[in-house]
Amino acid sequence: MPYTLLLSDPLAEKLDNKQEPQRRAIRECFKKLRQNPRYPGLRTKKMQGRGGLVFESRASKGDRVTWFWDGSRIIIENHCKHDIVES
Repeated sequence: MPYTLLLSDPLAEKLDNKQEPQRRAIRECFKKLRQNPRYPGLRTKKMQGRGGLVFESRASKGDRVTWFWDGSRIIIENHCKHDIVES
């Protein structure tokens, strides 16, 4: 059963402003998250310092998607370059 994935309007607009290869990778990440948040290629892990409630999934080598659970829904918190997530 696919999960419901929610993305705020500002994040959707931010996604629309990215270059096509980056946008495609992030959309593919969203698709995989909906089907299986633990899909091996996403390399999903809990983010340190966030109380174990926020997760990071890999969209590409340099791009990450951060998200959290709201019941059975996945709420996308951000999509960004890996170096931004690490700082």
